[in-house]
Amino acid sequence: MFTLFSHVGIAVHDLDQAVELWTETFGLTLVETFEVEVEGVRSAMLSTGGPFGEATCVELIAPLAPDDTGKPIPRRLADHGEGVFHLAFRIDDATTTKEQLDSAGLRSIPLVPAGPAEEPRLIVHPCSANGVLIELLATP
Repeated sequence: MFTLFSHVGIAVHDLDQAVELWTETFGLTLVETFEVEVEGVRSAMLSTGGPFGEATCVELIAPLAPDDTGKPIPRRLADHGEGVFHLAFRIDDATTTKEQLDSAGLRSIPLVPAGPAEEPRLIVHPCSANGVLIELLATP
């Protein structure tokens, strides 16, 4: 089902400060920044060296409106502070993967395509994955 580990998503309060830490101190390369308005976030994709989709990446995610706890990232930050938000994996096909997850009795939720490639995506709810939110990105 999973074809590649894509990235880990980390919720942060201050995107610029976090990018500085992860690039200048840890040596990752900033690939791109983007907004996902439907989710109310601004993200920075950082790489260990290769292009997004081919190298291990870190996505730093900050809320556009920190007080909007109706959205997942501001709620996560308010409840638990900064930290790991999700793990993301590449999949071949979102429709087939959703069918497989559903038939296995797991809770999967389709999401609006977003991010740099606007690929179809799903999440596996943490209640179905040992408490971990999993994002699944269809290979473009």
